[in-house]
Amino acid sequence: MVTLIEAGPSVVDGFRITGGGGSTTDLPYSSNGGGIFVRGGAPVIRNNVIANNDPRRPGDVSTFGGGIYSNSADIAIENNTISENIAMRGAGIAAVGGTVVISGNTVRANVGYGDHGGGMYVGAPNATITHNRIYENEIGRDLGYGWGGGIIIFNQGNHADLSYNEVFSNYAPGHGAGIFVDEGATAVLRNEIVHHNMVDAGETGGGAVYVDGGEFNGVPIGSVVSIINCTIAENPVTDAYLGGNALFVEGNSTVTVRNSILWGNGLEVWFDNTSTVQITYSNIAESIAGAGNISQNPLFANAAAGDFHLKSEAGRWDPAANSGAGSFVLDAATSPCIDSGDPVDSFASEPAPNGGRINMGAYGNTPEASLSTHGGGNPPTDLNDDAAVNAVDVQLVINGALGVGGAADVNTDGFTDAVDVQLVINAALAA
Repeated sequence: MVTLIEAGPSVVDGFRITGGGGSTTDLPYSSNGGGIFVRGGAPVIRNNVIANNDPRRPGDVSTFGGGIYSNSADIAIENNTISENIAMRGAGIAAVGGTVVISGNTVRANVGYGDHGGGMYVGAPNATITHNRIYENEIGRDLGYGWGGGIIIFNQGNHADLSYNEVFSNYAPGHGAGIFVDEGATAVLRNEIVHHNMVDAGETGGGAVYVDGGEFNGVPIGSVVSIINCTIAENPVTDAYLGGNALFVEGNSTVTVRNSILWGNGLEVWFDNTSTVQITYSNIAESIAGAGNISQNPLFANAAAGDFHLKSEAGRWDPAANSGAGSFVLDAATSPCIDSGDPVDSFASEPAPNGGRINMGAYGNTPEASLSTHGGGNPPTDLNDDAAVNAVDVQLVINGALGVGGAADVNTDGFTDAVDVQLVINAALAA
């Protein structure tokens, strides 16, 4: 194993680190850092394979960070494969304090035998977790209880920005098999894909994202989470009696959801009477009030295979096309989530034709956003962007209003309805 204590701007690059038994630094209280142990400094850990490390020792000794343990360091963990490590908490990565950047890693099949954080256990005032694949991690299987199979963000005063991660096929007996935000932490989830995570049958829900609060000096403290342009799909829980399989919120917590898709999870959202959840410009399988919300089949490319790009007659990014190099392909139908996000949000990163409006879901405002059947160069009533407003556009807006076609929200009020139909008919008659 590798031990870095106040080692300044050290770099660990390109090693295979395996079979580590943890640092003795924190004994007899805990055995931490099966593969890499860090305390202080500003190290960069990159391009390594960190696998099959296990810091457990005889006796009742806590273990954190089966792959990597970091305490009070300004650490960057980049482009590593961290797999099949074991610890009580944070079997893949445990990072407490300091400034933490976790980017571009594969965090897979790490096993937490405790109750919090299988893949990642992060409690830092400034954490950035981006472009990682976090999958097949687990927590608490033998205990029969546990939360945060993929990731846990915890404690008041700590904050994490999560973006462009794929969190899937993780396991926890209780809530939050994918992502768990706890004990008054704050987090922003942006362009995340959370899918096919698993909790035990008969649990109260929360298979994908779980948000809970805590107490400080006897005073309740809630966690605060923003979910923006995320896709949370296919995280069902069998016989979940409360629901909230996509999003389960309790403990004086506050969650806002925007431009997101919550679909295929069963009962999607639940929150207790101490908490608040506000959802806007999102597609939710169960009808939930909020500006711009819809409840229509999002027409994913292949949800069963984990491809959540949106189908489009104008073009959908297919990463398997062009011999694996990826390219846009044409579909026979168009998702109602295209051009249906919040009209005030930026769509600058979406390729043309982009309809002049952000898409819902994890690929909204990214180069892989599905293309719009309306390019935005012609009047908004010209829904197929052929420089003419005619019967074709009238049919498109009627289909949109009936929920059998793509969105055709001409007046950008968040709804495709009779007002939009009338606007297109008027424009066609005047043409």
